[in-house]
Amino acid sequence: MSALLKSKRSKSGVLNSSKPNAFAMTIVIFAAGVVCNTADGFQLIDPPAISKDSGVLVKQLLNGDWKRDTANQTNSKETYTSMQPASSAVSLAYIINRIQHNQTREAMQVATALTTNDPDNLDGWLLKSWLSALIDKYDRALVDLGAAKKRVSDNKALTPAKKIAAYRKMGKLIGFLQGPVKEKVNPDVLESTILTISDGLAGDELDAFNKSRDVVLTRYNDLVKAQGSKAKTELEKQKAEDEHLTESLTKQNISHEQTISQMGSEKERLRMEGNQRVAQLTGQLSPLEGQLASISTSISGIQYDLQLLYNDLAFARNNSRNNFQNNSLFFLNDQIRRREFDLYNLQAEGNNISFQLQSLQSQIAQTQRNYNNQINQIDRQFKKINNTMKRNRIRIGKVAGGPELAKGKKGAMNSRLTALTSYNDLGIELYRQQLLDQVK
Repeated sequence: MSALLKSKRSKSGVLNSSKPNAFAMTIVIFAAGVVCNTADGFQLIDPPAISKDSGVLVKQLLNGDWKRDTANQTNSKETYTSMQPASSAVSLAYIINRIQHNQTREAMQVATALTTNDPDNLDGWLLKSWLSALIDKYDRALVDLGAAKKRVSDNKALTPAKKIAAYRKMGKLIGFLQGPVKEKVNPDVLESTILTISDGLAGDELDAFNKSRDVVLTRYNDLVKAQGSKAKTELEKQKAEDEHLTESLTKQNISHEQTISQMGSEKERLRMEGNQRVAQLTGQLSPLEGQLASISTSISGIQYDLQLLYNDLAFARNNSRNNFQNNSLFFLNDQIRRREFDLYNLQAEGNNISFQLQSLQSQIAQTQRNYNNQINQIDRQFKKINNTMKRNRIRIGKVAGGPELAKGKKGAMNSRLTALTSYNDLGIELYRQQLLDQVK
């Protein structure tokens, strides 16, 4: 099996059976404030025996495939599936590898398979309980803790120090389930599990369980107080900002109200001025219309006279036999010319008055448009200012109920308060190192 895996990785040279150097395996010291799992020195409590083939795969998972990148995601799965069914050691290594690569649910699946195939594996149960709590399966975590307690009680080979280490782990997880996420935990299951774990404990074992649980609860209470203090500071700051905002928006609205009042006065002035100007121009229409009507009547009269003269002229031409009749023709022609000249002058005057009327009507329409445009512009400004005042009133109303933390900030604070890793960091580097140390 190891030869097969070596041949698959020979080109990349990733697989390395040598032990990791001391620098690469330096134990990580976790940040202050997190309840560290490494205080007792045991992360891997009851390591399984590791065969040569399993040792090669354990090293590959915890060394060659350890760095977080896409290639190692694929390589890790190939390594794990190259031994099926996987040994307990390889399964433990792959669980740690999956946590390293942020594949929590896959780690949970492997832990479930490990505790099914090797039900006496204490580390498998402890990892599974921690992973269950991490993915919010709190009741499942309690059941897994009960199973872990049974393995500790049944394992006569465990040293007192390792038993104490195991009870410290259980206490930390119980503290988390009793404090930060208590509202999400079934109280009957929680009470039953606490009784199961504490049953038969005494001395250092009971002390380790209770103290580690109390450390988490104390940490939780400290975080609650710290966040309460931070929230109070944030709310005081927000209150000051809200008061400043309310004052600013109120002043804006007062100014806007004054502007609206001025705009109303200006609008009324324009309306009256526009009406007066249109009335003045309209007043000029009547005289011109009267003149045009008079000219139109005169033109009709002349046109009637001309028609009579044209008829007389036609009759005279048809019956002209002497000088008298010739003189009559001359007279009629002269009359027609005079009347046609009068008609031409009246038509020209009528056309001029019609042009004046059209020009005046256009001027009236343009005047109306100009004033209406100015009034409409004021209406648009009024609507814009009114909407601004409405938004200001809404914003003032929102802060009137008192300051509130932003949803994102409130969510972030709550997430930190209920995050398992705020109280019980797994410490995978120590797991990694202690599992590698088992490889011969």
